[in-house]
Amino acid sequence: TQGRAPFQQNIVASNRGDGALAVSAAAASTDSGSEWLETEIVGNVVAVRAVNLDGVEAGLYRGTVRIDSNAANSPQQVVVFLDLRPEQPPTAFFRAAVNGATFNASTPLAPGTIATVFGEQLSFGFEQATVLPLPREMGGARIVVSNLDGGSPVEAPLFFVSSGQLNFQVPYETTPGTKKLQDFRDGQAGNEITVQIDTRSAGLFRLNRGEYGAVVNATRSTADVVSLPIPASTPVAPGVSAQPARPGDVLVFFATGLGPITPNVATGEAPAAQTNAVDVPIVNFGRSPFGPLADPLFVGLSPGFVGLFQINVCLLYTSDA
Repeated sequence: TQGRAPFQQNIVASNRGDGALAVSAAAASTDSGSEWLETEIVGNVVAVRAVNLDGVEAGLYRGTVRIDSNAANSPQQVVVFLDLRPEQPPTAFFRAAVNGATFNASTPLAPGTIATVFGEQLSFGFEQATVLPLPREMGGARIVVSNLDGGSPVEAPLFFVSSGQLNFQVPYETTPGTKKLQDFRDGQAGNEITVQIDTRSAGLFRLNRGEYGAVVNATRSTADVVSLPIPASTPVAPGVSAQPARPGDVLVFFATGLGPITPNVATGEAPAAQTNAVDVPIVNFGRSPFGPLADPLFVGLSPGFVGLFQINVCLLYTSDA
């Protein structure tokens, strides 16, 4: 946004092969506008910043970052775009309030669900919540959910805010039906969008590696290493192992929007004790709707987290998935 400080973005270099990767240099160039692109190396992370924007007109600008390292495929080039726009009221996109696990715009939300709304200039901050209960205002941004026919609006707790995305929890006080969602930035009201609220809005979180889920193999994890049931060849971070699950292993799936819980938990709070889902789902390990099907060992809110369910289930010996 013109007149506002741009946020730093990071390019993280990782090694798919053996040996120690070392980034040695990063050079920035721009195709149009001023010399607005700047880089800085911190270990194997290249920090990318937009600078010297005074007097630059609104528009879309293109730049390139060249990264030199000791890798076999060095140098690498990354294209960077600067989308500079005039300041305006916060704008939520049409049907942009979605389940934070699935991002599916065609399904409703549910009380307690971890959700996301996309838009423009929703906040001039770039912040993540670090305290519990979650704040109702962060980076100048607030989200209000209310009934179409009036009634008392409810402010939603916030996980994360940025210009284009707000992550929030749908308040438990929200009742099923058609609601209005509105964003406020530094007291300035944005547009209203309509959201549908249902009893549940189930979604399994992904691992950001294709369609693999955010699943922990509790049987093969240790106090020092977390085991993820993904192909053994997948690059993972230190303290994490990649290995396919085996029949008999206990897997922990992470989800949101699984419906009512008992006992109740306050909006924006993590559970203080074991909290169970009222309606326990069935886990399907097969490639068809007929299974094999398994009853979970436990379904409830994950300790220490807001709105996050975990599903503990034993991988069946009859499963070939």
